[in-house]
Amino acid sequence: MQHDKNCEISLYRQSVALVYQDHIPTSNIEFSQDVSNDILHQLNNVQHELSPEIIQNLSKKLHASKFTLLQEDFPEEHCWLIYSQNLTKLSVRGLNTLWFIDYNFSAEGKRIPVGILALLERLLNPNSMKILTELEIDGYQTYFLGEWIQILASRLPSLRSLALPYCRLSNHDFLVLCSRFQNLKQLDISSTEIVSLSGIWELVNLEILMACDLELTSQEDIEDVFDLKNLRVLDISGDRKYDLKNVEHFCKCKKVLPNLQMLDLSRNLATPQMICDILTSHPTLTCVGLVGLQNDIKFDHNRVFSLPATLLDFSTLESLPNPPVILNTVTFPNSINTITHYAKNCFKNAKKLAKILEEVANNHEENLKTFTMEHFQNFWDVIFNIEAHHLHMPFFEIQRVRCLLYIYRSQKNFGECKSTILYYLRFLTCVRWQIEDIQIDEIYKMQVLTWTLLNELEWLDESTVDAIAYRAMELLMVVDTDNVLFEKLVTNLAKAMNHPSEKVKEQLPKNVRVVIKLKSYLNAKHEIEEEIECTYLIISHFSPFLPSHGIPGWTRACINGILNVMEYRNRIGLPTDVALEQLALLKDLSLSETAVFLEKERLEMYM
Repeated sequence: MQHDKNCEISLYRQSVALVYQDHIPTSNIEFSQDVSNDILHQLNNVQHELSPEIIQNLSKKLHASKFTLLQEDFPEEHCWLIYSQNLTKLSVRGLNTLWFIDYNFSAEGKRIPVGILALLERLLNPNSMKILTELEIDGYQTYFLGEWIQILASRLPSLRSLALPYCRLSNHDFLVLCSRFQNLKQLDISSTEIVSLSGIWELVNLEILMACDLELTSQEDIEDVFDLKNLRVLDISGDRKYDLKNVEHFCKCKKVLPNLQMLDLSRNLATPQMICDILTSHPTLTCVGLVGLQNDIKFDHNRVFSLPATLLDFSTLESLPNPPVILNTVTFPNSINTITHYAKNCFKNAKKLAKILEEVANNHEENLKTFTMEHFQNFWDVIFNIEAHHLHMPFFEIQRVRCLLYIYRSQKNFGECKSTILYYLRFLTCVRWQIEDIQIDEIYKMQVLTWTLLNELEWLDESTVDAIAYRAMELLMVVDTDNVLFEKLVTNLAKAMNHPSEKVKEQLPKNVRVVIKLKSYLNAKHEIEEEIECTYLIISHFSPFLPSHGIPGWTRACINGILNVMEYRNRIGLPTDVALEQLALLKDLSLSETAVFLEKERLEMYM
């Protein structure tokens, strides 16, 4: 039996490798459910479309029960392989990147319209629809057409777990959901824009309710939750919003959930007394989330200040009989315990983890700098193995890289962790983030932090340097020259080009849009230090090879940039030798000839 298992694992590895090359083993062996699920998951990593023959052959060998669609621009042809399996669990993320979802309806705002039935029929065969027990749809930047909840209920009769984060739900949709899915045990309606949980009493079997980032307006909006006598987990925490009063509304109901074990109240406005009252009335609680909890404190002139959780007194909570575990970031050990909990239990919610990491990076930088190798390994195991890129949440990676940067700067010998870190950082540099207006600055910040860290490492190879430079050039095409991020991108591209990389030197002159932006920047008038530094970097790092490619107007732009640098250095009393040397190299002149040339240029400019 062991031999057969080893054989199956060996064939699994062969299959994964050969799928990338559009081949499949000819063996008649069929794969077990677990191995089939792993092979199906690899579809998210395939960079080309599989042939119909391969899809047909592979579909007969697999017996998959679950699939999570993560890949942006997932090929329509691969849907058949998903459709061929009898799935009980399906998760769809990155819905707004699936190019084959096009129904010729006008988009509403920045959301893309999607027909729920067409989506289901592409991925689920009739038997899968009958037996599907778990469905997750990330509705980021999309909305569903018509009575889509009714369609879900009629087509998926066995559903026990439904997650609809970021899907736009109307109050009507929610009431339909509650009346049609009475067998649900788990429900996630986080960030769905509904403002009332009225009607949820009909979900009598519900055990887990994730209602994160819902702005409930009164106690009536949450009162029906207390009819859910089987509820074990409740999340009414905040996320994007920082002034939620969900805790206050919860307290005003003065009712009890008899089986509640986990309650997340993070990022709400609340007083210590409210928290004490909730914990006292719910002795069954074993864990309570109080990350970023805020407290309204009124001063003179009716000014309201929000104080972070570090100023709340948790000692009174700990003195309660059988106190639950309090998840918070008051101390560094507490922060690590909190991260560990959320990483294990809320791994799908990258935003929640990002907020915790942000507090760790902001409040405990010094602790991160004192990490030993053992600390780092534990931190890595908890945090750096969480894949968040497919959730379209680059701000999670920002905080993750910030923490890594603090650790690296104080502990530069990573030993055997080196290759793992390098792999992770190269992934961040190369990944094709979706650049949407709402996240564009976050994406740039994440990339800048990544490059900053990469450029401090001593063990970069040429392919990594190339990846950094190529991604910088891609982003430079999007950023306006008057954006401070443009200067940061130029700085990091210049650092990447400090390494001898002929591929980058060949690629940059061909990227006309980037070259035009660099010229435009040199020709503009700059007067502050950061702008002058960026000007000098462009001249010193790109001029040695760009003129040889015959870029029109490049030399003229460089001369303008040098004049700008010299004027700035003269104004603040610094020598101008470095600028003269750059001009000498540019025009192939001696320093004395350069001085004469420069005076002539200056006179012509003022005339």
